[in-house]
Amino acid sequence: PTAPGSFPWSTFVENVSGSLVLGALMVFLLEVWRPLRYARPFLGVGVLGGFTTFSAFSLDTLKLWQSGEIAQAALYAAASVVLWLLAVALGCFAAAVVALLVAALGPRQPGTSITGGVALSRAQRVTQLLDEAQADVASGQDAAALAAYHQVLALSPKDATATTQTGWLEFSAGSARHDATLVAAGIHELTRAVDEHPGDPAPRLYYAIVADSTPHGRALALREFRVFLALHPSAGELAVARPFLSALGLRP
Repeated sequence: PTAPGSFPWSTFVENVSGSLVLGALMVFLLEVWRPLRYARPFLGVGVLGGFTTFSAFSLDTLKLWQSGEIAQAALYAAASVVLWLLAVALGCFAAAVVALLVAALGPRQPGTSITGGVALSRAQRVTQLLDEAQADVASGQDAAALAAYHQVLALSPKDATATTQTGWLEFSAGSARHDATLVAAGIHELTRAVDEHPGDPAPRLYYAIVADSTPHGRALALREFRVFLALHPSAGELAVARPFLSALGLRP
């Protein structure tokens, strides 16, 4: 334990070294190894999150302040934040240099980048992003999912899944925040998905749900749900639609 009024070197060194390792780890996980999707949160948030300690940093700063060491408390807080950022940057730089040296000195297989990661085709990258977005939605990370769908649309502007899910997530977020602009953006994306993919039941499903949740939208919802049912939706899509269909008096 740190003596009262003295500089908390143990916590300081622990957090700075953890930031350094985190920077290096992110380079290897995102650019070199490309391991399983949950390696990053496990190692970054779990392992290194357990090694570093923001709570101890906050408590140490408060103790210094309460003991009258105001200048030392301010120095500790400022130096910690600055050195955390510098340590992350240094870790990233060092890891990138090591990865480039290893790649430059060793043989490179066809289809790999100079960092050693597999160079994905556009279609493979789209598939990867869609899988990541689906996992994010399943774990309740809607913001991360929306970011992934936006990346898909940058690569494939007419992707049906990305357009539909972007519209639905934007509409849901806008409704929760009472943000009319975001709601309108979501409706626009869903309308575009329906127009570009008239034979796909998924855009119809979410467009119908949106219509059902808006004032005076019942007639439009009924029409879109009927079209949805005529397109032979999957069991999963029917499971999503069933509560709305029952409320509207429609049978799957």
